Amino acid sequence: MAWFSTVPVVLDALAAEFKSALSTAGGFDGVVVFDGPTVTEGAPTEAVTVGYHDDEVTSVDGEDTREGLSTQRSRERYTVNCAAAVLTGSGDIRAARARAYDILNVLGSALAVNPTLGQSAMSVQPGSMTLTQTQDTDGAVAVVMFGVDVDAFTRL
Repeated sequence: MAWFSTVPVVLDALAAEFKSALSTAGGFDGVVVFDGPTVTEGAPTEAVTVGYHDDEVTSVDGEDTREGLSTQRSRERYTVNCAAAVLTGSGDIRAARARAYDILNVLGSALAVNPTLGQSAMSVQPGSMTLTQTQDTDGAVAVVMFGVDVDAFTRL
């Protein structure tokens, strides 16, 4: 008997859902959606990373437990860490922050409409979030790091 975690399927579905939501929302054509850490030649000024990772944040955190007396499938509860980042090219931190939250609002709305990611999981919803704001020589940067909380049963 084989056992499969839903994490890879959910990461794929999240990236696809976020790309679709931003492309159909209007006004978000320049937002790049990265599926995990990605090396690029030129950094975009607006980006979403699914499975975000840095020195303090892992891409996915969670646990797997048996439900009741089940000996086959187990229940997974995990958070996919993501980030919406905006670089304004100017010192306007208010614009960077507002745009980062505009992006987050589109993504949260997409999850509200498709809370199972096409039945990839039982439940998927926005979770905790943090905002960092910085200024550098390239302009104002706002990064909203947010979790997507997932509740699913493993696959057989």
